[in-house]
Amino acid sequence: MLAVGTQATQPTTTPLQAKLRKPSGHGNEDEIAFVDIDGKTKTLSTEVIAELMRVMSDNIRVVLFNTCRSGQQAKAVVAHVDVAIGMNGNIKDDAARIFVASFYRAIGFGRSVLQAYEQGKLALQLEGIPQEHVPEMHTRDGIDANDIVLVRL
Repeated sequence: MLAVGTQATQPTTTPLQAKLRKPSGHGNEDEIAFVDIDGKTKTLSTEVIAELMRVMSDNIRVVLFNTCRSGQQAKAVVAHVDVAIGMNGNIKDDAARIFVASFYRAIGFGRSVLQAYEQGKLALQLEGIPQEHVPEMHTRDGIDANDIVLVRL
């Protein structure tokens, strides 16, 4: 599992990174625990995460929470970004890595966010990992994830 600090949520320099955020760490329905640059655990509540996305939403379109039980965080931030993907339960580390790798690969090849999400779930099935039901996607009202393409080839 990737360990990132809260600084990883700050604005970045590449256009794709500015459109896509992927907090990772450990989580539950109420908070996500990050490891900071000093190796110390910091927790962010769902409310703080939603506020962070509100403040930074001018250039973030998609947030992917790669943590267990992060569905509530995804639901909370979708008020401020177009699409948020969370996990509706526990997800094994290997399943999380496979889902995310497939998702990013599809995004990098110019697929829509919806297609990337579906490819991530399919990758779990192809690997024989019965957790394709754990990732869940939420979209802001009026948004179609199939219309969002982050990389134009």
